[in-house]
This record gives sequence, C-alpha cells and structure tokens, in this order.
Amino acid sequence: MLCARIKPSLVYCDGYIYAIGGDNVGGELNKRTVERYDCEKDEWSMMSPLPFAWNWSTSVAAHDCIYVMTHDLMYCYFPRADTWVEMAMRKTSRCFASAAAFGDLIFYIGGLHVVSNSGIRLPTSTIDGSSVTVEIYDVNKNEWRLAANIPAKRYSDPCVRAVVLLNSLCIFMRETHMNERAKYAIYQYDMELDRWYLRQPVSERVLWDLGKDFRCAVGKLYPSCLEESPWKPPTYLFSPDGAEEFEVDGELVTLPHV
Repeated sequence: MLCARIKPSLVYCDGYIYAIGGDNVGGELNKRTVERYDCEKDEWSMMSPLPFAWNWSTSVAAHDCIYVMTHDLMYCYFPRADTWVEMAMRKTSRCFASAAAFGDLIFYIGGLHVVSNSGIRLPTSTIDGSSVTVEIYDVNKNEWRLAANIPAKRYSDPCVRAVVLLNSLCIFMRETHMNERAKYAIYQYDMELDRWYLRQPVSERVLWDLGKDFRCAVGKLYPSCLEESPWKPPTYLFSPDGAEEFEVDGELVTLPHV
C-alpha cells in the first residue's frame, strides 16, 4: 500500500478493493486516507480522503457505491465521481458494529453504544456493555429504521458478525460470556416478521475460542466427493492363482511381503 495502516475497513466494489482509514500508524491524516487496489494492474492508487478521521468504521458496497459508517454518521462514496456525500444519520451512536448489504438494505448490527464521538457507553440496549441494536438503512429512501434486537442471551457478551448466506441475512454470534467456554450460533433474520430465529448452533468442539477480533467470510463449497474419482479399486485384493505378481489395469503389481 501507499500508506501504512492497521485494521482498515476493506470492501470490494465494482472490480476494485478499497482500503479505508484505519489506525494512525503514519499520523492522524492517515485515518482519512483511502486507497484502491487494481487487481489487473497489481497496483494501489490514492482516492479522495474520508471527510473525517475514523478508525472504527465499517464499510459495505451497495449499488456500485461504498457506504462507510461509524458512530451515528454515514457517508457514501461514488467511485466514478471520486466524491463523498453525507447520508442520513442513524438513530443510535455505535462503533465496532458489523454491517452487511442485502439487496437495497444495509444492516448495522451490534457494537458499542457511544455518545456522539466521546466514547462514553450508554446503558440502553446493551448487554454487558455490548449493543444488541439492529438498524436498517434503505438505500433508495436514504432512511434508517430500528429493527428487532439480536437474540443475545442475558449475561452474555455478544460478538456479532453479519453475513449474507443462502440469499438471506444471517449473523454469526458468540452465545456465551467471554470468561465462559466459547459457544457460537448462526441466526437468520426474517424480514417480514422482523425477528431472528436460530438456524444452527455451533458446538464448542467445532471452534476454538475466537475472542472478539475475528472476521467472517462466505464462499461456495464444492466437496470433492461429488466428483467422480479416476481411481478404481482393483478387482482382486489378492492374486487369484496365488502368484506374487499379477496384472491390474494393464500394470504389473507385486504383492508386498508380510
């Protein structure tokens, strides 16, 4: 990259990868820098900087634009014009949240409640300091609305990652407190009923303790068992006539010594 940065917000949009903001490795100005990676040319180039220096932002791509969110603010980046435009403010101020774009909607989920940019936590809609709030942004209407809270259990320390899975919005969430044995689950959001329901619990034997600093990615899985293997087992496990050598598929095979 052209600027040193830690934990930038990464997003793929219209054939390019964007690295947005991050922690201040090279000074306060680097929190505003935006770089774009060209996969074909294998090179980075600087784009228009963020309007503010953010290091707790999250980004999503929708309708060939990039939406960057933190606290109660959201800005939209138009790649073809290389410009930033301020969009509607959210109803709550949160950072460290997870976000996902699903059709014409953007979901901003979890995180920590804060008062503006002061970093002071609010007690409302929180479990052990973590927010359970879900807000939905309509790209076409430029409006935010509150949705059903994530189904975090009391006395848990919810760590949530939003993903689009099988054409539905889902969250991967830690179900237990940080000082307890880690147990995770996948919940799916029902848009019509505005509720979350359990899609699949994840046993503690499946995953180690991921802590809070982890990311989720969704990809297609093609099991190799679905492909016909060119290898075929031999017709005979032993030579039919007791000989030490016999022919299998045109090749001479020697029995191993026992």
